[in-house]
Amino acid sequence: MGKRKNRSRGTRDSASYEVGYQKPPKHAQFKPGQSGNPKGRPKGHRNFKTILKDVLAEKIHVREGDRTRRVSKQEALIRMTLTNALMNDNKAFASVLQLLRLAGFMDDVAEPTETENVGQDDALIVEEFLRRHGALAMQNSQQEDDSGSSQATVHLESENE
Repeated sequence: MGKRKNRSRGTRDSASYEVGYQKPPKHAQFKPGQSGNPKGRPKGHRNFKTILKDVLAEKIHVREGDRTRRVSKQEALIRMTLTNALMNDNKAFASVLQLLRLAGFMDDVAEPTETENVGQDDALIVEEFLRRHGALAMQNSQQEDDSGSSQATVHLESENE
């Protein structure tokens, strides 16, 4: 094979400068005042979220019946979606439900306004049910302890079912 030329890593005028880890050659270093990414994002360039926020805040004229009102585009969009949902538009209805969830309106659990009086027959049925299923759950947990199995076979409390 051919011989390699012995190249000097430093520049001729600064022979004392050693090139190595985190010490690039002087000719490759950034000049004072020069950016590391000169073609990067220009100053004042706005991102998508900022532009969307500004556009939704712009005011437009909306006609409601006989009169015209000036509202933000965001408010007009919400009003239009809600109106469409009330006119049996399923996609708009789904959007309204999603907006309500995001806004936190669906987080509250409805409290019962009145407590129902449970009759004695109903109370006996519930008591018998809990007794049987409680014994079954106890029996299953003993079997799990004996066999070392960690899978539950009976779910007594389930809000979603």
